[in-house]
Amino acid sequence: MIAAAHHISVRTLHKLYQVQDQTISASIHWRRLERCRQDLLDPALRDRPVSAVGARWGFPDPATFSRAFRAAYGLPPGEYRAAQQSTSITAPGQTTGSPPTPETSAATIPSLALWVSALRPTELVSA
Repeated sequence: MIAAAHHISVRTLHKLYQVQDQTISASIHWRRLERCRQDLLDPALRDRPVSAVGARWGFPDPATFSRAFRAAYGLPPGEYRAAQQSTSITAPGQTTGSPPTPETSAATIPSLALWVSALRPTELVSA
């Protein structure tokens, strides 16, 4: 899907990512988790169940979402949200006010980064 949108082959897409320490799949997975984290911190979405937040960004199984979120942010999503309500949480390596970015991500390939970040949640599921 990403390769087709950029009119390149899947092989070329993977070659572009060879210079990264992260695969395209890992980059998309990280972006999905980051979008979940942002939704969990959004006061307007406070009433949305954690499982619905995960499902919206491509984690239809709540247990899988919880494990992936815990691995990335150190707490399960429900606890992360609850802790945010009482204190200000930042992502690992993030300073307050700056968006979290891994050292190597799709951001180093600008057109892909823009395309991946512009995906609607349902498009990320099939990526």
